[in-house]
Amino acid sequence: MKPLLLTLQAVGPYAGRQTIDFRAVLDSGLFGIYGATGSGKSTIFSAMTFALFGEAARSEQHAATLRSDHADAGLLTEVELVFESAGRTYRIVRQPEQTRPAKRGGGETKEAHKAWLFDVTGLDLETLSDTNPGKVLAETKIKIVDDAIEKLLGYGAAQFRQIVLLPQGRFEAFLSADTKERLEILRDLFDVSLYRRLTERLKADADAAEKKVAAARAACIARLSAENFATMDALAEGIADADIRHRDQSDAAAKAKAEWDAALQAYQAAAQTDAQFVEHLTAEQSLATLDASRPEIDALTDRLKLARIVASLADAASARDTARTDVDSARQRQTTAVERLKYAESQAQRARQMRDGLAQKSAAIESKKTELHTLRDHAARLTTSATLRLAATAAQSTARESSTAVETVKATLATLTSRKEATDKALTATQSAQLQRAQLNATASHLRERLTAAKAYEDATQKLSSAQTSLQRAEADAASAATARQTAETAFATAETALLENHAAHLAAHLNPGEPCAVCGSADHPAPARSTSGSQRLDEIYARAKAALDAARTRANEAATQFQIAKQTLTERQAALASVPPPAQSAAALATELQSITADLSRLGAPADESALSASRDMLDSEIADATTALERAQDAERDAAKSFAAAQQSLDDAIAAIPAALRDTAVLQSAIASLIQAITDFDRDTKAAALADQTAAAKHAAALRETETIAAEVERLTAHLTRVEQSFADRLAANGLTTAEYDRRKSDVPDIPNIEARIRQYDDLRAAAVDRLQRAANAIATLARPDLTSLASARDTAANAFDTLNTAATQAAARLDQLRKLQSDLAAEGQRLDALEKETAPLRELSEAFSGKTYQKIDLETFAISTLFDRVLDAANLRLSPMTRGRYSLVRETAGQGNARRGLGIAVEDTYTGRQRPTSTLSGGETFIAALALALGLSDIVESSHGSVRLDTIFIDEGFGSLDSENDGGTLETVLQTLQDLVGTTRAVGLISHVPLVQQAIPNGFFVTKTPGGSHIEVRA
Repeated sequence: MKPLLLTLQAVGPYAGRQTIDFRAVLDSGLFGIYGATGSGKSTIFSAMTFALFGEAARSEQHAATLRSDHADAGLLTEVELVFESAGRTYRIVRQPEQTRPAKRGGGETKEAHKAWLFDVTGLDLETLSDTNPGKVLAETKIKIVDDAIEKLLGYGAAQFRQIVLLPQGRFEAFLSADTKERLEILRDLFDVSLYRRLTERLKADADAAEKKVAAARAACIARLSAENFATMDALAEGIADADIRHRDQSDAAAKAKAEWDAALQAYQAAAQTDAQFVEHLTAEQSLATLDASRPEIDALTDRLKLARIVASLADAASARDTARTDVDSARQRQTTAVERLKYAESQAQRARQMRDGLAQKSAAIESKKTELHTLRDHAARLTTSATLRLAATAAQSTARESSTAVETVKATLATLTSRKEATDKALTATQSAQLQRAQLNATASHLRERLTAAKAYEDATQKLSSAQTSLQRAEADAASAATARQTAETAFATAETALLENHAAHLAAHLNPGEPCAVCGSADHPAPARSTSGSQRLDEIYARAKAALDAARTRANEAATQFQIAKQTLTERQAALASVPPPAQSAAALATELQSITADLSRLGAPADESALSASRDMLDSEIADATTALERAQDAERDAAKSFAAAQQSLDDAIAAIPAALRDTAVLQSAIASLIQAITDFDRDTKAAALADQTAAAKHAAALRETETIAAEVERLTAHLTRVEQSFADRLAANGLTTAEYDRRKSDVPDIPNIEARIRQYDDLRAAAVDRLQRAANAIATLARPDLTSLASARDTAANAFDTLNTAATQAAARLDQLRKLQSDLAAEGQRLDALEKETAPLRELSEAFSGKTYQKIDLETFAISTLFDRVLDAANLRLSPMTRGRYSLVRETAGQGNARRGLGIAVEDTYTGRQRPTSTLSGGETFIAALALALGLSDIVESSHGSVRLDTIFIDEGFGSLDSENDGGTLETVLQTLQDLVGTTRAVGLISHVPLVQQAIPNGFFVTKTPGGSHIEVRA
């Protein structure tokens, strides 16, 4: 990156607009920026860093503090940098977050951080401005601009401060940094993320493999513990015991099965004999039940007899019903005929009355014919006056249009007058609202600042209270966990003692007099240990006590750690609260006030445009004047149109004076004529229709009279036939001994005759079968005695229950044996698999530890990769350091370290005077500056050579030369300056910031910053 033009506006000590043209000094290679302390030399670096990355030269300085205290309130702080990179020219403009006076109503408004990036390659730099900015590459969003800059340069703000801009006192920090700090810097400059990812991947794979084996072994132990076995040997003993138990249970179950089979056979034989006795009793009960239903069957037989008689009389009953139906139908027809006769008589009478009424209207119709003749004369006269009517209508329309135009202009004038009054009121209200809005905005801004401070204080107070509560809880948890740990330790000691005593008793049980002890070898056994009751569960009790102790210790350690963390948190939050001043009002009260102010601003609404309202009022005045003139012209036209209409109407009235006023309208007159014609036509039509209707009605009356007489004779004939049929049916009922009522009651049984017959036959068949069944059952038990089935069943059930119990025990014993054998097989196979897996993954774990730095050298893979590049940095630095120290010092990398700290990027100084290495902290102030400068220059060289996209065309060095002695005291300053002079060339320039006079004399080219009470100024030095 090569800076060309840097423009500062209202930045730091620079009140106005200052431009630094680097083009004049870059060709010389080495140039300076000089001035008194505090004049603003370092501000130039901060401005350049802010232009590129939105940050100041010092990372702890906020960009908003770049605002100049000398500048006018209305002049915005802005930095513009034109620079070259990779053969192209770019222009970047930035404005930090700042406040400025509001454009309306007083007060201040906040401007957000803004940035613009342009490509100005090929443009004349002297003509660049806001109107000729260049091609836009990024704007509006800060992050987009920042990303574009970092992509162009190949580094960010942190790296810029390390390899391009070497701030005052900061580049020496790299010299004294430890491996961890230096690694963070170099990691960003040299992309070795591949090695870090590889290390992380190997560690993850190794951890996963180790956890997999550990989890699998823990699962095996858990499976043994779940079956109450501590070891595989104990499992083998358990399998032997289970095998013996299974054989014993199987033998007992086989014996019980034989006893159950014998009892079952005895019970089944007795059950067959008892079933024959039950059958005999059932046959007797079945026959008795059938005999009890005999009266019901006799009643059904009587019903069947009567139903068959009723069925034989069906033809006579059908003839009687048919005759009754015929008589009823004839009487209905007779009634209908009488009704039709009455209707025909009424229709004939109405037709005669209509005919007579029309005859009486003939005189009135003649009068209408005379009136029709008169109206036709009026129509002819009205037709001849059509021209005069058209002229009068046109004149009337013109008069109406003139009146409408007058009203329209009046309405327009009224609207304009009303709008002008409203505009005057709005203009007055706007001026008042602008004043109120300015006052409210100022108050709201002050309230927001106080609200932010109050919220910070309340948040710190709340966090402190929470930390105190957490500390109390953590302290109580720690005490409780410590007590639990002590209890668990006591319980474990007890369980361990009991287990050891039990093991001693187990060994004592195998001691024989005169034979040596397996533990001590003695043949004398004066006091063998004795086991206690429940000793078989001591392993389980010991395992539980051990697990409880481990858990209690873990919990106690965790609780103690949490207690210390809570204490540290409380201390931090007490300090945080102490750093925040207490507010005069609570945040809630301030928020309420701010809400009230905001509500007042909302009620004021958006600010109106006062100039627009004034312009609108002037326009309305002009429009009102035009509307007044238009009204006068419209009123004149209205008077002329009224006169023309009156004259045309008088001519028309004279022409139609003989026509009645009601008939002077053509449509009314034609309607009257059409009405008369219609009335005359309707009368002629109605007269003819009435005569025809009278003839038709008389004919219909005569036909209805004849029909009535015919139907009356038919009714008389059918009634006589019905009487004869009913008498014949009554005679047949009497011959069969039935009454009419009994016949009607029995009719419902006729359709059920087949069902009644079937039920009687079914009963007879069932009784015969029941008699036969009873006889056979009696024959079967004639020579038998009934057995005691209950006692035999009890014996069978007892034997079955005994077999079930023993068989279940045998099955469970077999399942237990199979389960334990399978567990033994599974665990043996799993152990072999885990041994093989552990052996297989051993190289992976070893490689992971080596890559992670868990070796005696404590150097991980990433640090090793960076260290190879760092060796190149030191080589490049020594090329600068050796001549500046007259060959005395060189920088070397050291890998030794203390404790578990990272190592591999340490720096030591090799002193040729002593032939030994010593720490960089032993160098003097001037020596430290020279070594740090050499290291920074070497770092810049290697970064540029290792990154094709990174070009370090210009390097800036801020101060430090005051610590060097001049020619009379050793000439270190001259040597350093000569080294820097050798560094520059056609492709690189170095800028020095210094207040040392000798530096200014040695390097005259550059810029001089002059400090005045009104702000600093920059001048070019040739």
